[in-house]
Amino acid sequence: MVRPSALKSMAQLRLCRWLIIIGISLLIIIIFNRVEDVVEKVELSRNLCQNLDAKRCGKALWPFKQRFRLAKKYKLLGCAIEKNFSTLLTAILCFLHNEDAFRRANRSLLNEEFHHRFCGTRNEGTNLTTIEAKWEPNEEARKSWAYIAITREPIDRFISGFVDKCLKEKTWIKYPTRCNGCKQNLTCFTEKMYARIISRSWGQRLPTTFDDDHFFPQSWRCQFAENFGRFTFLRYDASNTKPFFEELYSVFRRQNVPEEAVRFIDKSLHAGRTEHSTQNFELRRNAEAEFRASRHLMELVTRMYYFDFTLFGYPVPIL
Repeated sequence: MVRPSALKSMAQLRLCRWLIIIGISLLIIIIFNRVEDVVEKVELSRNLCQNLDAKRCGKALWPFKQRFRLAKKYKLLGCAIEKNFSTLLTAILCFLHNEDAFRRANRSLLNEEFHHRFCGTRNEGTNLTTIEAKWEPNEEARKSWAYIAITREPIDRFISGFVDKCLKEKTWIKYPTRCNGCKQNLTCFTEKMYARIISRSWGQRLPTTFDDDHFFPQSWRCQFAENFGRFTFLRYDASNTKPFFEELYSVFRRQNVPEEAVRFIDKSLHAGRTEHSTQNFELRRNAEAEFRASRHLMELVTRMYYFDFTLFGYPVPIL
């Protein structure tokens, strides 16, 4: 005869087995649903901006403003794209345009500003064909020039620009239409910027604004549509600048910039940050956390800059 205690133990064992089976089944269902969700998101990202979905995205290589700077004696030309190290690239090429004059004026690379830049427009232009005709009319000689464009991960650039202009500088206080009239509202700003990029991409000619200059796609700049293959692309990452500087100085050395001038540039750049820097800034961390937590905002920015991701080799976000 089986003891009652043994029967009780057997019942408990069967119950445990059933609970384990149920638990494993639930775990499998959860994992399957998560895998399905990931697959769905990957498919969405893969089909983004393709075929009929294209009109919900910014166009590739659409013409917009160009800002070129050069140092002729070193055969260097840089294209300045806002929020892509543009202020410092302008300052560096101004210094290399005339090192002695820059030093005699006691100028500093970190203190150069767009509206008070030392070279003014003396080494600048807005059309590559015009610049080449003026500074290097010999087509064969142009082959020895280095054309530089600095790119930045699109979401990083977008957040940096929003923090700099809308949260830090608060440019909307003096100019109420700036920051798309949204002041410090990230969702409002993103939605309006998306609408402007889509409108400009697909036929509506809007007057260019301050925000357009700072937030329109990188691939719309530098006359890339006709000259993409002529540029050396350098990736700027404000959180890890060492690889960027190494590449930049490598280009300078290939163009015979003296080592003393390279050292001057490097020492100047590591003496501090420009006033536009948002790295290590609490407002930046908070804005980025808010942005990345919103699938809606992530999708809008991915659609705005889809071709910045793909053309410059940055991973397209999985939404």
